[in-house]
Amino acid sequence: LLSKKMGLDREAILALRQARPSGDARNDALAKFVLHIITTSGTVQTDVITEVKQAGVTDAQIVDVAMAVASIAFTNLFNRINDTTLDFPAAD
Repeated sequence: LLSKKMGLDREAILALRQARPSGDARNDALAKFVLHIITTSGTVQTDVITEVKQAGVTDAQIVDVAMAVASIAFTNLFNRINDTTLDFPAAD
């Protein structure tokens, strides 16, 4: 829903979800950055930060990404613990 509000078409949304190039260098860099931080541990290497910044992402936006990832992880864990019933349609 948010992706559509941001003007992304269905193909771009699916590409980003599947870690495929979407055609937008900034969004692709953000997706690659998110994939890196959720699949690795330890300190994020300087070259990873540099790469996402070179795509036009600011320090504040990097913090926003970290907060979004943490929020989603917490929500998923909470929902698993409580067997929450989903009340919204599946992503298409």
